[in-house]
Amino acid sequence: MKAKLAIVVFLVASIIVVVGITTSQNLNNSQLKALEDKEKRDKLSFKERAELAKIRGKKQVTAPGIVTLHPVAASPEEIEQLLPKYTIILAELVEEFSSLRDPRTLQSWYKFKTLDTLSQMPPQQSFAVREVPAQLQDLKDDEFLVPGAGGVLTVDGVEVIQNDETIPRFKKNRKYLLLLSLNPATRIAELALGPQSILPVKNDHSLDPTANEYQLQQTIRKFHNSSLDQLKRNIRK
Repeated sequence: MKAKLAIVVFLVASIIVVVGITTSQNLNNSQLKALEDKEKRDKLSFKERAELAKIRGKKQVTAPGIVTLHPVAASPEEIEQLLPKYTIILAELVEEFSSLRDPRTLQSWYKFKTLDTLSQMPPQQSFAVREVPAQLQDLKDDEFLVPGAGGVLTVDGVEVIQNDETIPRFKKNRKYLLLLSLNPATRIAELALGPQSILPVKNDHSLDPTANEYQLQQTIRKFHNSSLDQLKRNIRK
């Protein structure tokens, strides 16, 4: 009798497990279909994008990028004419902080350490409203912040990446020559000419031959003898 009862209990438990698994699979399939439909229409929030990635067994996912608009120069000659209007700093990226601007868009703050100030000019007028994250408000005297679009954020255990299609992401511990509109009171710096404001340089502060496509580097080669020291002397004349 006890043996028969045990068999009955085992069969009932097995049926419950099978039903539970089937129900779970049906829910996952339905959930997957709904998320994939939103994905096709580019309507996924970052939370939903992370949820979809987990269903697919992925720990990293790239969201559609952002296109940002910036003033740009038409040639190295035009950049050369604009250089005296902006602050030019040799700096190193020390920290990146990304957060949600809205459910489908990331924003980032890049904290730089100043290595050398080649020139310093008053900031250009800006109507942008910037709220610095609490984590980045305690800056040292030689540090400043650059806001940017996109970034990298972990959502529910999934790393979500969103790129700014106009400006390449800065790399930590990489040195850059930056053309900026820097507010000395807030220590917030806007990229004066968008992607043309950025030039990665070598660790010894010399020009990197692999960066010849950058118009800022073309400007320095053409008008300043390929030397940041020469640029600094010329800009201060």
